[in-house]
Amino acid sequence: MRHPMSPFVFVAALALASCGGQNKPVPTPTSEPVAVQMGPAVESIKVVMDGTATTDGEVRLEFTPAGGETKTIRVSVLATIPADEVVRDLAKAIKAVIAPDYLVDRYDPFKIKISFNKQSTPFHLSLVALTAKGLTIQIE
Repeated sequence: MRHPMSPFVFVAALALASCGGQNKPVPTPTSEPVAVQMGPAVESIKVVMDGTATTDGEVRLEFTPAGGETKTIRVSVLATIPADEVVRDLAKAIKAVIAPDYLVDRYDPFKIKISFNKQSTPFHLSLVALTAKGLTIQIE
C-alpha cells in the first residue's frame, strides 16, 4: 500500500522541520549596487575603466544636471569584451544622451572626460550598476 503523502509534501515537511519550524526568508542576491548619495555638482568629471568582461552584464550611469532631470545611460556588455571597447560604446551612449549641452571626450582608450560648456550647468554623474564581472569603473 502506498503512503497517501506525496514525496513533495514529505520533502517540504522535512525541510520545514529541519529549520526548527521557522520560516526564514532566503536573502536574494543583488547584482546591482545601489547608487550612492550625490555630492556637490561638478563642472567636469572623468570615467576610467579597466579589465575585460568575464560575464555578460551592463554599465548603468545616471547623469543629473544641477536643477535638472536625471537621465539614465546604459550600455550592454558581452563577456570577453575588453574595457577599451566598452569605453568606446559608453562614450557614444553618453554623447547621445547629453550632447550638445555637455562635452564628451574619449581622450584615451580607457578614459572619458565629461564637461559642461558655457551654456550648461554643473552636473552629477553616478555609477548605478556594473553587472559585468571583470570590469572596474572609477569616476574621478
